[in-house]
Amino acid sequence: MAVASGKLLVSIITFLLYASVSGKLFGYGVLPQLKDAIPIIITNIFVGGVVYAVSFINLSPLMYILFSGLLAVTVYIVMSRLLKIQEFFEIQLLIKKFLGKKLKVKQNF
Repeated sequence: MAVASGKLLVSIITFLLYASVSGKLFGYGVLPQLKDAIPIIITNIFVGGVVYAVSFINLSPLMYILFSGLLAVTVYIVMSRLLKIQEFFEIQLLIKKFLGKKLKVKQNF
């Protein structure tokens, strides 16, 4: 817990430093960055809570990893769609383009 708490503290301090510098240089400071990140933060907290709740189910370690991983991905996708996280849709578009190119290459052979 001490290591995790320390890491969290360092991350917060680092964010505040970088965000204040970008605020001075580009006019995009701490509060606008936090406002833009709120949907992502909510999604990650929710996914973390779901995975933590799964830890109370009596599963073998392998089943826990598989089940919680699958559940985490599913919850992340659902939450990203519900909260309309733009980055999620951009990644989805990139994956579709990548798979489309791969499929076209396979069809040519």
